[in-house]
Amino acid sequence: MNHYEYYKSPWEAAAKAFYKFIEAEFPPDPAVSYSTAADLQVEGTSLFLRPWQLPHRADYGLRGTSDGEVQHYLAQLVLLNGFQTDPNKPGNEKIVGCSVRTEWLYNKPTTIASSQIGEGSLANPGTLFLVKGWNRSLCCLGVLMACFQKPELLKDWGHTITVSFSTIYASAVQSDGNMIVSTNRGVTLGSQLRRRPNAFNLLHQLEFLERSGMTEDMTIKSLEAHQSVSAFAAAYQLGEKESAAAVNLLKHIPKDTKDALTELVRFEMRHGDADILQMMETTVPPADITKVAIFSQPLGKYNKEVEKESTVKAELAAQLLQTTYQQMELQCQSDLAKLREWAAKFDLYANKQASLDFKYINDRYQKGRTSIEEFMNSKHKFLRVSSLVLAHAAIVQAQGELGALSIDESVTLAQGVASGNAGTVSFWLLPQWHSSMGKQSVLKNRRLLEDKVIGSMDVYEIALNFQDSSHQGDRRKKSQQCLAGVSSGQTNVAFSHSKSLLGTISGVERSRVQELQNPDPDKALAPHWRVQQRGIPATKEILLKLLDGMNERDGHKVLLVDMVPSRFSEWSQAAWDLQRGFLLGDESCKHWDCHFMSLHHDSDNFMDQAKDLITGRAMSQWWDQSQESGPAARSSEPFAVDLPQLECLTVADGSVKIPDLVMQKYATTHSDGLNAISESISQEAAMQKSVKMFSTPTSSAGTESRTLASPEWGPDAPVNWQKSVQLTGIALADFDSGNTPEGCGVLAREPQIQIVLTSLGSLWLVNRSGNDIVLPAGEIFGFNTGTFQEVPSDQCMVQSGTIAWHVTNDNTVVCLVSASGKKISTVADTMCDITRTRGVTEIRVTDHALQPKMQVTGDGSQIPLSYRYKVVPDHKVNAFKPKDLSSEDKLNLRAAQFGALYNGRFGQLPRSSYCTLVWEAGGAPKNIKNDFEIGWFDLH
Repeated sequence: MNHYEYYKSPWEAAAKAFYKFIEAEFPPDPAVSYSTAADLQVEGTSLFLRPWQLPHRADYGLRGTSDGEVQHYLAQLVLLNGFQTDPNKPGNEKIVGCSVRTEWLYNKPTTIASSQIGEGSLANPGTLFLVKGWNRSLCCLGVLMACFQKPELLKDWGHTITVSFSTIYASAVQSDGNMIVSTNRGVTLGSQLRRRPNAFNLLHQLEFLERSGMTEDMTIKSLEAHQSVSAFAAAYQLGEKESAAAVNLLKHIPKDTKDALTELVRFEMRHGDADILQMMETTVPPADITKVAIFSQPLGKYNKEVEKESTVKAELAAQLLQTTYQQMELQCQSDLAKLREWAAKFDLYANKQASLDFKYINDRYQKGRTSIEEFMNSKHKFLRVSSLVLAHAAIVQAQGELGALSIDESVTLAQGVASGNAGTVSFWLLPQWHSSMGKQSVLKNRRLLEDKVIGSMDVYEIALNFQDSSHQGDRRKKSQQCLAGVSSGQTNVAFSHSKSLLGTISGVERSRVQELQNPDPDKALAPHWRVQQRGIPATKEILLKLLDGMNERDGHKVLLVDMVPSRFSEWSQAAWDLQRGFLLGDESCKHWDCHFMSLHHDSDNFMDQAKDLITGRAMSQWWDQSQESGPAARSSEPFAVDLPQLECLTVADGSVKIPDLVMQKYATTHSDGLNAISESISQEAAMQKSVKMFSTPTSSAGTESRTLASPEWGPDAPVNWQKSVQLTGIALADFDSGNTPEGCGVLAREPQIQIVLTSLGSLWLVNRSGNDIVLPAGEIFGFNTGTFQEVPSDQCMVQSGTIAWHVTNDNTVVCLVSASGKKISTVADTMCDITRTRGVTEIRVTDHALQPKMQVTGDGSQIPLSYRYKVVPDHKVNAFKPKDLSSEDKLNLRAAQFGALYNGRFGQLPRSSYCTLVWEAGGAPKNIKNDFEIGWFDLH
């Protein structure tokens, strides 16, 4: 129950009934002589008081205000133990009081007489002034008031508790204002419940001293004197803050303001402490102060005012945000205009730099071509001959230049060359059996060769033994018979020192079947192509073993002549490996300065391909890295066109963008506008390209990219094959019920996707997985095997039975095929990439001529646009005619065959922004690395 409850009734009116209740329920002890008014006047007298003699008003004590929490805990102790004031019991402390003086009181004294309650000789209520114990007395009356209002509380009390209220022990002191204040300050309860005094309690004491006759200065000095006594100050926990606050309230605050503040403190302590205490006991922090009754209404009003003010502020903030956003939009537009103007100037400058880069690369390339041409003419020849006489003459000429040499050729030509030459040896790999040739034919051809060789030369049989393959499916023979022949009748044959003449060449490691060159990669390697190859490393190893032991010395010249070259040119490539090692100082190749000659018949269609292959390798693997070639790129120089000063946009990571802070500021309120600005920036492709080039370090010698220039795309920019496309479709059940398939295949890179051509000519990708599938850009289907034929370029579009290689512009997309896989690229980008990475500036597009596109500068002159070309088809171009699928199961086609379904109607092939017909450019064998692709893009 609220211990201030008794203040709610007019005290004088209810006091008599309350006092009589106390007298009846807590009767006096007959053995005790209770104090009279005269006893209160005698200093040092022990007083025995009745509860109704205790004062209830604040001006009857020095406390001023009472702490609700202290009252709460005191009430708990009183309810448990009674009102303990008997000093004869350990831990109890008597109340200290004196006779009240009228001038000490704010209001009139209480007028109730003791005779109206009980014994008339006792001191009347309202005659006792409490020096110490006012809090306890107030608690005592509060507990008794609770019993008065709810008598059932007395049922649970024992005799000990009831008796403790009957007699209250006290001590009398002199009725002197200064004395009793000093007594109050010097005596403490010694209880853990004691708190530091607040400023209003000190103010109450100072005002009491003034009412006692002391001046204001005297009262303050008394307070200062008390503070100077450290023991008292420490005991009472009196600090400078409390003292200063009390002095300010006394001296500087008007009386009406001071009274109002005092009343507010009293009101809070009387009406707020209980709610606060209950909130602290029943809630988990943080507590809600609006649950306290005295704060609820004012806080509610305050919150409404704050909410109203916040609404106004929010509206003003929104207006300000909108204004700043509009300013930001204008700044972005201004920045874009500046960047466009800058990009136009920068592009002209960059094109001039690109021209200088290209001139440097081209000059270097032409120098390399000259060096490579000299190398090919002197050390790696490819000759077309129409008769053995011409072949013999070419070899004899080479012999005259080189001296001792080794020769491998057909028997007749070998006989003519080796006759009388002790430094010559002929080496034959005898025919091998395979599934395309009968064993009798193999034995017959071997005997014919052996008979012819033995009859004209001294012959040695050699067994070529290969290492066991780690691949269990490799069924190739583990050995191959060979013959070596030298001129008859010679005494100092150079080859006699070769260890191979002992009869074996062992430990040769052949390439795996899948590493061999396959002229038709869509099919398995044919048996007759398989037996013609051992792999380039194995061929090189055979050549070194043939030379092993032949008085080798550093730089010994050797001529290797391939008189019956195959389409795979393995001896040519093995010879180049030796030549490259010798040129680069490889320890394993330093002994032999190898020269090579390959003799081809006039009708041989593979010589140019073999020659281009070695030319490209010599350029990229040797000359491009040699000191003679010079730096790979022109010396770098800073760009002379600086970026403009931007108001809002920023350049980061090579692109123009809205700053992150701006994005965060407007992300919630103006997301659509920000997206629109970002989209407009992304559409500035030319400007972004210029910014990216400006932000990238310039080219320098030794870097992978020899120039930063790239194709200058305008409105004719190619399709972005990296963009995301959401294909629209229909339910699988609806498709199956409404369409009749003419042909079906499975996407090679995603078996869950079926390719279907319907009887109505519609092409569908059918997802039968039940889940969404995301695919990168790539091949959907091929067009089966077939044949090439030439068609007039002006009629190729009407040749419905073929697909013509007809390029109309340099943004035509092709698929580059190399050892690393397939890559989508335009013709222009391909030219740029080869120039950047390989340093090659002359590249031929089969059946087409390339002419540079020009740009007019500000001074009227013309300069080439970087890597942009006008493409002019030849009079005739190649066209592909796929093999017919009449014998195939059209509902179970491989993806590589599927396109042949369009035979006779290639005009119906789908063409869109995300699907088009693409030619594959390339065809280099998988085991050939760092070569220029041979096919539609050829090294010129």
